[in-house]
Amino acid sequence: MWAIKERYKDYGEDGFKMYVDKAETEDLDEEVFLDVNLQHYPLRDFRAIIGEMNSAVRGYEKLGKRNTKKTEEKVGKHAMHLIRLYLMGIDILEKE
Repeated sequence: MWAIKERYKDYGEDGFKMYVDKAETEDLDEEVFLDVNLQHYPLRDFRAIIGEMNSAVRGYEKLGKRNTKKTEEKVGKHAMHLIRLYLMGIDILEKE
């Protein structure tokens, strides 16, 4: 919201109010809500602000989906990489 305030026409203290609250969607615990109260605001700026917010939500959703697709095989593979790195670190410290 700070970047939006810098780029677009001033919309006052009550123009856009974003907050996190209990989700209305079943599969989410919390979600971000937006209250809008604008008077005589340029439509081009409003459209651009909504576009930026839409882009942020889309990017956030991609991060969440990536982390939910882990399987036991991937977790095991990741654990083996960590063990290998741990053993390599010990080897480097002992044998220089």
